[in-house]
Order: sequence, then C-alpha cells, then structure tokens
Amino acid sequence: MKKHTSPKLIAPRPTDSPLNLQRVSISPEKHAEFREAMLAAARKSIASFPEQLEAIRPDLDGNAIMAILGVPPGPVIGRAWAHLKEVRLDQGPLPPEAAEAELRRWWADQPESTP
Repeated sequence: MKKHTSPKLIAPRPTDSPLNLQRVSISPEKHAEFREAMLAAARKSIASFPEQLEAIRPDLDGNAIMAILGVPPGPVIGRAWAHLKEVRLDQGPLPPEAAEAELRRWWADQPESTP
C-alpha cells in the first residue's frame, strides 16, 4: 500500500535570491485552504471578465469614424465601431494611423462604400 505524503509546495528560502527555491511540507488542511483561496480568487476574476470586456473600447470613437468615412450616424457607424473593437481585442491597442488604415480597409469591403 502506498503511504500518503503531504503535498509539497515550492517556496523561496529567505536568505536566497527569489530564483533559489526549496520544497517545504504543508499539512493537507493548509493545502486545502490554499487551494480554496486560489479557486475563490480565480472565480472572482472570471466573474468580472464580462464587465472588463465590455469596458474595452476601439481605438476610434463614433465621431472619428463618421469624420473619416464621411458617413452620418447610423448602423454603418455601429458596424464599423464593432469591427474596430474586434480588432482591438485581437491585436491590442493600435496607433491612430493604424486604426484609421484598418477602418478604411474594412470600409472598402462594405457595400455602402460604393457610390
């Protein structure tokens, strides 16, 4: 029969550099407490993700989009804004020139862009 051993955690020795690690023993109870604390922190982080995602804005606002495209407020501006938000989520923040170039590239593919 295999003997049950306490889980091991890696912890730095106080006198060593942060990269020098040693194994330390903790009780199963402490391990369970640690695990529950980590799970609680992860759940809290995951729960706040939708709000964090909603707070992200594209690199150009609606006024800038209208000015660049020469289009009045309407569904096209909303679609352009949504496209730029997707680009922001995929690529991260863009410089204004790159955001404008992406907007113009997107606009060239839209049926409303042709006179």
